[in-house]
Amino acid sequence: MKSVYILSYGRNLDYNHIEYLLKDRLMPYLELYNKHNKNISKNPEIDLMYDTYDVNREKHKENKYVFKHYFISEAQLQGFEYSLKKLKGYHFRCDPRVRGHYTVTINNKEYSARNYKKLEPNEELVFLDEEEYNNIELRKMIHLLPKSLHWLTLSTDLTIEERENKVREWIKTIIEHVSTLNN
Repeated sequence: MKSVYILSYGRNLDYNHIEYLLKDRLMPYLELYNKHNKNISKNPEIDLMYDTYDVNREKHKENKYVFKHYFISEAQLQGFEYSLKKLKGYHFRCDPRVRGHYTVTINNKEYSARNYKKLEPNEELVFLDEEEYNNIELRKMIHLLPKSLHWLTLSTDLTIEERENKVREWIKTIIEHVSTLNN
């Protein structure tokens, strides 16, 4: 069985349609922890995990979907992805084994960002999170900044040090933009 992780991200995602798609296409195949789900095939092809990241913190639903497993066929997966691509935002398959964090220091303050590894193309997506106290104000304001600052895309060909430096520079730029909004 193949594990697939899909991440939908963007600003002001269409959660009404996402909820409908999940309910209509995936919920019947949700892994139930206390009992057998008769809708799941004895030999499912795909173990699907799904999550979202909304740049607008007010709309973001932290970890609402990520811990659920849907056991479906390849055809069901293709249908779900086809429907997702019609919705606002970006929708990519990511490596289900790679979800991590960067922690960087800027002016003696700690900042953090979460990362996901896209499968195609071979890139890493980086998003501001709220793991560090100093991120909270930035996270509240990031959706008001230019779209080019909403997330960071890095080549996985870069070294870890090079990626950390790019994350640090990205967060510095966010700090500069947020400070101009506050003035």
